[in-house]
Amino acid sequence: MSIIIEDLFHPFYQELKFSESDVSKFHSYTACPCCNTKAQPRSLVYLGHEKWKTNIAIVQCTECELIYYLNPPTEDFIADYYETRWNKSRGEESGQHAKGAQKISPRMATLASDLGITNEKTSFLDVGCGLGKLMAGLQQVGFDNIWGTEMSPYRVAVSESRFPGHVFPGGYKNVPPGKQFDVIYSNHVVEHLYSPADFFSSMVEHLSEHGIIAITVPDAWEEYVINQVLFLPHLHSFSAQSLELLGKNYGFSCMFWKKARWEELTVVFYRNLSHIQPYSDQFCSLAELAKKHTKSQLARIRGPWEKSNNGKTTYLTLYRSEKNLEQRRKGFSHLTSLDLALCPVRRAIYFALKNSGLKKSRLSFLCKYGYLKVRWEDSTENIPVISSTEDQATFLIK
Repeated sequence: MSIIIEDLFHPFYQELKFSESDVSKFHSYTACPCCNTKAQPRSLVYLGHEKWKTNIAIVQCTECELIYYLNPPTEDFIADYYETRWNKSRGEESGQHAKGAQKISPRMATLASDLGITNEKTSFLDVGCGLGKLMAGLQQVGFDNIWGTEMSPYRVAVSESRFPGHVFPGGYKNVPPGKQFDVIYSNHVVEHLYSPADFFSSMVEHLSEHGIIAITVPDAWEEYVINQVLFLPHLHSFSAQSLELLGKNYGFSCMFWKKARWEELTVVFYRNLSHIQPYSDQFCSLAELAKKHTKSQLARIRGPWEKSNNGKTTYLTLYRSEKNLEQRRKGFSHLTSLDLALCPVRRAIYFALKNSGLKKSRLSFLCKYGYLKVRWEDSTENIPVISSTEDQATFLIK
């Protein structure tokens, strides 16, 4: 199946394109970046062109079920992206550090409470601390031994202004040697990292004897398929099984937090539970989560790219609706006739607001109405091969 992306319309997403020459220089993982198995992964979708000798492959590990890019852009490219480009479309520019500096999230404080963590001297490390919202939530309930690490210079400046001397710039690799913590956590970070296994190994070195690691990531069974295939910042898509095997390789057991949102997984890794007293009704096992998913991810990931009854062109939505259960189950949807008819109107309003300088109004008005225009070409390939109209491998970025 040869698929051409003809148009992208979204206030946040932009296209990032690579030529065949670019892709040929990318290195492939020699083992699963999560569970480290060397077993041959299952090919799901290709990005590039069916005539290329090398395409970017989206694959699934046959051992842990991780979905990932087999040969993504280099680790240096990814690091530079976060340091220089990440979320610029949302206005995260240097010189605007006061913006968002008062936001507080109680999420980690709630998890700590459900884990029975009451000692105010407990030390926390927030990996990918962003604007310091989760750190502020912990501070609000009485914890003060709170640290963070962050790659985005803008976000480092914001969180450092809130917690002076407690933020390590440059990401998890820049945590000082020998520094240890009782609780290490990351909220929607690990899916962005080049090697989840390297991250976990590094965090174990910074974990106290009876410490725990908590990770929240998008759920591979609930994540929007368009993001799983095209959104470059999400290098990996985790299932509960991939998370369990990630910890198991380092001698950790795990349990899953029931208060995670419907589209995500929160896992707590531990070596023993002697120093925490989790409320059992707030956590569940892998076996309980696995009951929800009986179908193959292969069909789900390929779903949006298969020809529909609409002919050779379709419009795929770039937003998720919690209330649309069919869309959630499939991971994507086609634009309705009404939405399709309103597209020219929304485009006109979007550009009118953009030209008038009303940035906030522009983003809030159209934040959920993005779409991809996709066209099929005749092909003998069984695996979907997706390119842009310039015959380039296309990613979506922010």
